[in-house]
Parts: sequence; structure tokens; C-alpha cells
Amino acid sequence: MQSLRITIEPESAFGTPLKGDTLFGQICWMLFETKGQQALENALQGYTNNQPFLICSDGFPSGYLPRPEYPLAIYNQINGDRKQIKKRQWISLDQLSQPVETWLGLYQSDKDIINHAFSEQHMQQHNSINRKTGTTGEEGFAPYQMSQHWYADGLKLDIWLLIDEQKLSTETVIQLLENVGATGYGRDASIGLGKFTVSDSIVESLYKTENANTLITLAPSVLSGQHVNTEKTYYSIFTRFGRHGGQAIAKQKPFKNPVLMANTAAVVVPEKMHDQPYIGKGLGGSGELSKVIPATVQQAYAPCIKIHHQGL
Repeated sequence: MQSLRITIEPESAFGTPLKGDTLFGQICWMLFETKGQQALENALQGYTNNQPFLICSDGFPSGYLPRPEYPLAIYNQINGDRKQIKKRQWISLDQLSQPVETWLGLYQSDKDIINHAFSEQHMQQHNSINRKTGTTGEEGFAPYQMSQHWYADGLKLDIWLLIDEQKLSTETVIQLLENVGATGYGRDASIGLGKFTVSDSIVESLYKTENANTLITLAPSVLSGQHVNTEKTYYSIFTRFGRHGGQAIAKQKPFKNPVLMANTAAVVVPEKMHDQPYIGKGLGGSGELSKVIPATVQQAYAPCIKIHHQGL
């Protein structure tokens, strides 16, 4: 698969964190809306049988990747306040060649990178409206709050894409991504959230060391059936409570069945290393995720970097 590093610049607050599986779903809807249903069906052929046409990563500060879910015990210990050390959540692409045991001293915090928080969450006031009457209803004022994620001013984000060019060209995928940025990503895109521009795109392979024996995931994934060494695999749990986008929002039941996943930055030790630059599987396709649209699929693949961990 072709590997791309896409750099985007946020133009507004985001209602939904920039996660790979959500971005994949929006690109699918954009493909449907611009190229038609047949184009989407062709791209999704074999998707649940380890033949993905596209895999998206989360969004990371440009030039950095997230700190893997290793326990502190695997690192060479360093001096410093434990709470401050835990705030160092990013590692530079330039430092990945260093021995894993030394990474604790190489991790950087948001302030180290941009002298500011990577993103801040603020609450936005809303008011409930009765769509039939156009008013707030009999009880009058009915306020509630929704969170918004504001990225630091001037921050650029990297998104890693894996593309099967036999199904969809790189140029087409970039255009679809630009369309998503123009219309808005995630929740409340219709009121101006989730806007971004694509500032750069580079054909760049995901990092891989010689004699690699460990994978670091760059998006949420499902690891069941992936033949991994469970005793040496570390991850945090992420539950995706999905909802249909695009035209399906107007259907009676837009919510999908929840999916339990290993969150981004999982440390995965496969029983046998393989050449493919990703791990995980495609879910759905037969009514498993949605009764409203039985063909619905879910990205549970994740792009991976491959490292050599001497401590295994």
C-alpha cells in the first residue's frame, strides 16, 4: 500500500477528536457523495477480508508520534517529577531510531513542542429547540453544554494514510480529504466546527527498523484474531459509540452498535512479523454494526510503525 504523510492546519474548533476510524468514515461518505454509491462499493470490496482500500491514522503534532503504552518499568529511569514525566506524550520522528529503553528521556510534552497545550477543551452553551414548533418548548429556556476541542494557534497536524492505489488513486484520496476539511470533520460540522486545510502531502514510508519485533499503532484497532503475544502487548481500552454520518443522519436510528478497541499507541508484539504496514481488521458489512444500513463497515485497522525492542 502507498504510505502518505498528510499535514493539515485546523481552521476552527473540532467537535470530535481527530481519530483515524472517524476520519475513514467521513472519507467514505465523501466518496459516496462525490463519486456515487458504485464507487464506494468498489472501494470497499474485500474490506472485511484484509483488503482495505484506505487506512487512516489519528492526527498528531507535525513531526511527532504518540508515546506508546509501555509501562514505566521497561525504560531506563531518569530524574524528575513523576507527574511531569507522565505529561511527556510525544516522541519526535527523528528519535525513533534510539533504543526503546532510552525513550523516557526523549519524550516531549505539549509545551516542549509548541509552548502551549496541544489542544484545549472548552464547553459551548446550546439551547434545545423543538424542531416542529421552532421554539424552546413549553418549559422555555432549556440550555445544555457540548465540548469543543481547540488546537493551539499555528499548530500543524500529521495524518498518516495507507492507500491501495489499485482501488483508489492517491490524488483522489487527497481531494476527498480536502473536501472533508472544507465541509467540516465530526460533530457540529454544519455549524462551522472541524474545518481544516491540507497544507502538504508527502509519499513517506512508515518508520521501520531492522529486525523489527514490535508494532506501535497509530489509530484505534481490534486485535482479536491477530495472533499477538498477549503477555507482551500493552494497550488502553477505547469504546467507539459510532453514529452514521452524511445522509444517514436523517434516518430513524442513526446510532451504530458500540465497538471495543485497543486505543492508539498500543504496543503490539505479533507471534510472527509480517510485511503489511498495518494491523487489525475491518468490521461489519453484514448488519453487525447497523440495522439501518446493513452494509456499514468500521475501520478497526491501524497503521503501524515497526521497532526493535531488545528487552523482548
